[in-house]
Amino acid sequence: MKLSFVLFATTIFAHQDTAFRPSQTLRVSEEVAKDGTNSMTSANWAGAYVGPPAPETSFYAVIGSFIAPDPKPPPSSEGNGPWKGSAWVGIDGIDTQSLFQAGISWEVTKAPDGTLETSFGAWHEWLPHATSPFKNFSISAGDIITVLCETDNSTTGTCAIQNQNTQWWVSELLVAPSNESALIGGHAEWIVEDFTVNNGLAAFANFEKVEWFDCEAYTMPVGGETGGDVLFTPGNGSEVILKNGNIALTSSTMKGMNMTVTYN
Repeated sequence: MKLSFVLFATTIFAHQDTAFRPSQTLRVSEEVAKDGTNSMTSANWAGAYVGPPAPETSFYAVIGSFIAPDPKPPPSSEGNGPWKGSAWVGIDGIDTQSLFQAGISWEVTKAPDGTLETSFGAWHEWLPHATSPFKNFSISAGDIITVLCETDNSTTGTCAIQNQNTQWWVSELLVAPSNESALIGGHAEWIVEDFTVNNGLAAFANFEKVEWFDCEAYTMPVGGETGGDVLFTPGNGSEVILKNGNIALTSSTMKGMNMTVTYN
């Protein structure tokens, strides 16, 4: 498949109309894998996933937009932080060691006078490689961010990110670290994460909520061409609940292409 990322010169806040889309013409169907009553608990993920797809098909692209949160220290927190979190879209990562993903991260700290200081970064990753930054990409709380990851094949793909408020976008070609990291295309995700720092989970920021919209994932026949492509959305999928022991730290509501992940 040839990759292309097309920007449309329309007003901001028009959601998908201002963002890039997968390069193919797709058959849209909501009659796929409706298992929204299911859920999965995780020590570090929250949000939604879809898959596995129909036999002999695989996910090759995932896209989603969300509003960058204004994170705070968690309730009853002590010290000055930092508290962290991230939001991303990805392919695989469930029942496989491979994961092709891109998104943003945030960090909030408390100054001696009690003032909160927040910073953001944008990144891409193909596990087991570490995350790499998208360069020259700025983010502020409240910005609408769109992220697309689309594969050429199981070992190459491109991730791109756009700030719809500034209309700035960047992209990066990614290559699998090894053949063992080749994608299966068994799942696609829209995730808010408490990521790992120094072999342990970061202190998780209170992100309050991350509002997602225009979330789509696409399948195609394994080894084939487009034409039988099927669209999945969070509304077709299953919730991922981030838990600390027996305590659920997040909840999600999913409807069609929209999802809200809430910090409990």
